[in-house]
Amino acid sequence: MVLKNENKLDEMVDILAHHYQYVPSIVNQERKCCSTGEMVTKETAKFHSIIFGGDQITAARTRTAMKIRV
Repeated sequence: MVLKNENKLDEMVDILAHHYQYVPSIVNQERKCCSTGEMVTKETAKFHSIIFGGDQITAARTRTAMKIRV
């Protein structure tokens, strides 16, 4: 349980961050050679989509909080 108020945007971001840690992801590593000749590794994560329940106001706050977080 997260003791945060979903009506406050900054706390909604905290709620999403807490739940986000449980979302499974696939991490891809891509290695490239730079112009200097050294190898650089770039990691990207692709997260699975999840259903986040609530009323319409909660859904709107969730979308706004997700935009802020990105």
